[in-house]
Amino acid sequence: MPAFVHVGAAVIALVLGAVVLAMRKGTTRHRIVGGCYAGALLMVNLGALTLSGGSGRFGPFQVLAIISLSTLLAGLVPMRLLPRTTGVIAAHGITMGFSYVGLVAAGLSQVAAQSFPHHTGMAVLAASLATFAVGAVAIFGSIDRAMRRSGIRA
Repeated sequence: MPAFVHVGAAVIALVLGAVVLAMRKGTTRHRIVGGCYAGALLMVNLGALTLSGGSGRFGPFQVLAIISLSTLLAGLVPMRLLPRTTGVIAAHGITMGFSYVGLVAAGLSQVAAQSFPHHTGMAVLAASLATFAVGAVAIFGSIDRAMRRSGIRA
């Protein structure tokens, strides 16, 4: 997959993911926009698996793409196959939230890697850890509120 398709899908996923995070959950609109986000994120990850940065080797961004695909599946499959209990819905919110945090972390890590080529590993680690720390606080701080607004009681 050409790099511009990967980057384009990432930009689309970033925008759609932000829209999903901001909207009321459990609505038809949430499902449609969320499905488009999932499709764009799938394209991003498939693209990441095919890009090697010219090295031809499997690297950290490919590992992160596999983790991202796993998070995406963990967020979507139970909503399709299991009864929508409070636990399943909460897990969906958490895993999908982390799929977005991972997307943001990947983008910031890419920028960090390009900005600090002699310290790529540390730059990527710092960008990722900071993004996941902020994301975890935001996700766990908002999951109860999102469920209450959707009429779900824990």
